[in-house]
Amino acid sequence: MPTPIQTVAAARLGTRLKSSVQAVCLAACFAASTAQATPSLTQAGIDLGFDLSTFFARQGTWDVLAVTTAPDGTLIASGYAGYQLLKFAEGSGNTVSNQDLTNVIASGSVYPGQPSGVATAGGAVYAALLDGGIYKVNTSNMTISSIGMSGAGTMRYGIAGSAGGTLVAATSQGVFKVDPATGATVKIFNMGNNDGLALSADGTIAYVEAGNVIYEVSVTNPNPTTPLASYTGAQTHGADGVAVINGGALNGDLVVSNNDGTIGLINTSTSDYTTIASGMSRGDLASPDANNGTLLVTDWSAVYRLGLSGASIGSAPVSAPEPAAIGLLALGAALTGAIRRRSRIGKAMV
Repeated sequence: MPTPIQTVAAARLGTRLKSSVQAVCLAACFAASTAQATPSLTQAGIDLGFDLSTFFARQGTWDVLAVTTAPDGTLIASGYAGYQLLKFAEGSGNTVSNQDLTNVIASGSVYPGQPSGVATAGGAVYAALLDGGIYKVNTSNMTISSIGMSGAGTMRYGIAGSAGGTLVAATSQGVFKVDPATGATVKIFNMGNNDGLALSADGTIAYVEAGNVIYEVSVTNPNPTTPLASYTGAQTHGADGVAVINGGALNGDLVVSNNDGTIGLINTSTSDYTTIASGMSRGDLASPDANNGTLLVTDWSAVYRLGLSGASIGSAPVSAPEPAAIGLLALGAALTGAIRRRSRIGKAMV
C-alpha cells in the first residue's frame, strides 16, 4: 500500500496529465516502483505441500549469499558483500525466521576474497572465496585456513559437502570432488563457472547448474564429458540454485531457484517443470538447513525459507530411519535411481 507521501506525489503528477485514466495509471506505477518484491507460493506449490517464509531481511545487497548448518546447529552464512562470514543462532535467542544483521552472534574479520558458497562436510565447515580457493572455517572464532586445493582452478559459487567428508566444488575449470584433508581433486564434470550445486543425500550424485541447465553427475564414478542426465525445464527462467528433495511423494525431485524471481520443481522421472513460487527480485543460490530440513533461497533483497510437508529439501531427512532399515532404504534408493536413469538415458547430454 502506498504511503501518504507517495499518494500525494502521485496525485500532483497526475494533475499534469490530460485524463483521469492516465492519472490512475501513474499512481499505480509510482506505488509499484517503490514496493519491495515479496514472493508467494503458486497454487501448484500450495497443493504440493510447500510453505514459504522470510529467513533473513537484508540491510544491503547480497549481505548473505549462502548458508550452511554447522555441527553445533548454528548457521554459518557467507557475508558476500562485506567479505565476511556471519554466524547465526537458530532457535536459541533468535527466531527461525526473520533474522537480520543485528542477530549475528559472531563474524570473521575481512577476508582476502568474497565468501560465495559455504558447506559442511565430515563435521567441519568450509567456505569458498570467489576467484580464490576453499578454506576451513574455525566456527569458534570465525578464522579461516586454506585447504590447499590443487589442480582445479579458482572457486566460483557452488560448493557442497557430504557427511562422509567429501566436498564437491564448482571452479573456473569444471566441477571437482575435493578431499579437504589433502586438497587433492578429481574432476567430475567439464563445464566450469557454475552457480548452483547440490548433492544427493548419500553424496553419490551431484546436481550442477551450467548455462541455466541442471546436470546430474556421478561423484563416485565420474565421467566428466557425459552427465547422467540433464534437465532444461528451468532454463528459460534462469536456473541458478538447486536442491534435492528427500522423502515424501516428491522424493528425488529438484527444487530450482531462478534469476527471474521464481522457484520451480523439476520431476526427475519425467523432466516436467512446475513453478511453485514467484515474486522474488532475483533468485540465486539455495542452501539446505539441516536443522529442520528446509531450504534457504537467496534473493537480491532477502533470504527465504522453503519447506515441504513430509520431506526435507537439500539435506538428509530430519527423522532418521532405524538402523535395521538403512540397508533396505539404500537398496530401494539404488533401484529407484537405476530405473530413473534408464528411463532418461536418451536425455543425457554427451
